[in-house]
Amino acid sequence: GCVLWRIICSPMDNLKSIIKKRFKKSVLSQQIAASLIVEYADQKIREFWGNKGAEQAKAVSLRSFILKINCSNSIIAQELGFKKNTLIRLINEKFPNAVKRVNIVQKGIVKYDE
Repeated sequence: GCVLWRIICSPMDNLKSIIKKRFKKSVLSQQIAASLIVEYADQKIREFWGNKGAEQAKAVSLRSFILKINCSNSIIAQELGFKKNTLIRLINEKFPNAVKRVNIVQKGIVKYDE
């Protein structure tokens, strides 16, 4: 019984493993991960500044380890500047090595994290 079970299950286990590895490398997988990270960043913004702050600052994308956050005014952009290292640390605790930099965009002006 055991030998037969191994013969039947091994190909399925290998197939599952192959599918899982391929999915992790897929564009869809990367887009889903980026979406979850952006959503988590928004959650942290809400925790830092409440609903009012969350209305004024919104994480919009993650590309090449750079999290882009749009701000509606200079005050929230400055506050985000003060908290960006904390935000990066919290995100990377949950999603290891996901974010290396935060770009804060306020009224069409990009403020790059140096």
